[in-house]
Amino acid sequence: MKGVVLGSDQRLVDTNNVAAFTDTKISQNEWNNLAEKNYYVTINVVSARKIARDNLLDCADASDRISAFANKSTQVSCRLIDEPAAWTW
Repeated sequence: MKGVVLGSDQRLVDTNNVAAFTDTKISQNEWNNLAEKNYYVTINVVSARKIARDNLLDCADASDRISAFANKSTQVSCRLIDEPAAWTW
C-alpha cells in the first residue's frame, strides 16, 4: 500500500468548535483511478495561526476509511502544546 494524496481541505471551527466538510470532494478523475473506493482518510487539526505563526495545538490524528467518517461527526481531542489538560474541539 502506498500513500496517495487525493487533495486536502481546510476549515475554521465555528462558535461551537465544529468544522463541517459537507461539500468536500475529490476529482472524478482521481475517483475513477481508485482501485478501492473505500479509501483511507486522515484528519489533521492545527491552530489557525492568526495570532502566532507556529501551531499551538497538539491533536490526535483521526485516520480511518472514508466510510467511517461519511455522514457522521468525528471528535478530535486537542490540547495546547506543553499544557497537560486535554481540550476537545
